[in-house]
Amino acid sequence: MHYFYCLSLCLAIVMSASGCVVETRVGDGSCGGCAADCDHDETNGCETDLSTVENCGACRHACSAREICLAGTTCWNPDDALIGAWTFEEASGSAVSDVSLGALDGNVCSFQTDTAMCTDDGNGPIRGSGHNGRGLIFDGVDDGVFVPFSSTLHPTFISMEAWINWSGNLADWQQRVIEHTRAASSSTVSNYSMTITPEGGVQVEMRLHDVEGDGAVEKFETRIVLNAFEWTHLIVTYDGQRIVVYKDGTKVDDHAVLGQLLYPETTSSGLGIGNQTNRNRPFYGTLDDVRIYNRALTAIEVAARYNFTR
Repeated sequence: MHYFYCLSLCLAIVMSASGCVVETRVGDGSCGGCAADCDHDETNGCETDLSTVENCGACRHACSAREICLAGTTCWNPDDALIGAWTFEEASGSAVSDVSLGALDGNVCSFQTDTAMCTDDGNGPIRGSGHNGRGLIFDGVDDGVFVPFSSTLHPTFISMEAWINWSGNLADWQQRVIEHTRAASSSTVSNYSMTITPEGGVQVEMRLHDVEGDGAVEKFETRIVLNAFEWTHLIVTYDGQRIVVYKDGTKVDDHAVLGQLLYPETTSSGLGIGNQTNRNRPFYGTLDDVRIYNRALTAIEVAARYNFTR
């Protein structure tokens, strides 16, 4: 008798498709976790997952087309803090459109060693399958995407995001995923960058106006090591106190450093994707959904971006 009594009162726990833990108390029909009885039908229990964009935190509280349900409570638009977003969905041609409101369009091209030139000669990265839809395939020789100078590319704090499918070490040199560089063509120093080392490690560089005001470049060798020919989601954030690195939505490393991003020149050579703009440091592999934000995303926002795009 006690056995059947327990069956009627104990929690039945179900994992939803979104990862939400749905708890239903069979005896009284009350809901726990992130579920609700939105149809008011006791026979099917707590049928609604409240962590979806259709029901975000409450029954029929729908997020807009560009929003994500953040932590099962709030509709969040990742575009709010965007500087630029390049998804590489163009079917052909050299243009690379910024799908954010920043209008920082670029073009595929071939970078020239030790110059600030990126030539649209038809030999730049090619279009192929990405992580979501199309992506850009970089040959590891001289391919890149060049985004011309804009003052909006000078944030005080930052988040850099990309889906990366690294093809391995081609020429025993560093491979740039994202880099914003000084205007002088002889300089090899980044204002900010995300780099893959020959061993598959992830390196971050940021030029910071630190407490001493000397604008030193902070180089952070993270503990991440990529596996070749596998898609990996990377986000690097800096909030003035810590550089934080996330892999596949999870924090894996951080580095304490005070300051804010510094830009010694009022202009720059622009932004390089898949290469360095003032030297040839080409990426070898496929990139997709590259984004730059003007603030540090939170851990919850990073996880939401990963889950939304994976």
